[in-house]
Amino acid sequence: MVVDQPMTHAVFSSGEQNSITLALTEFMLDLGAAMARDDYETRHKRQAQGIAKAKSEGKYRGRRVNESLHQDIRDQLSLGRSYSEIQQKLRCSRATIARVVKRD
Repeated sequence: MVVDQPMTHAVFSSGEQNSITLALTEFMLDLGAAMARDDYETRHKRQAQGIAKAKSEGKYRGRRVNESLHQDIRDQLSLGRSYSEIQQKLRCSRATIARVVKRD
């Protein structure tokens, strides 16, 4: 449903619709969805191009590792804590814990 397009509200109401209005509304919804998808893909491509350019210039290093969190995870693992306990205590994801285990 498109908030600023009253025609789209009619599709979801129980009122009678003539075939022309219904077809026009469905077309508008399809067109809006296609435009949104195209916009998403364009932004994704431009972001990838920017990252590739920054990498080639040596400016892009990616996200930095949170060394203090990783050390805290290592400490908790050495104490024999489970992933769930570490997750709860340090408020991090299981994937982060697994990454630390794999890295060591």
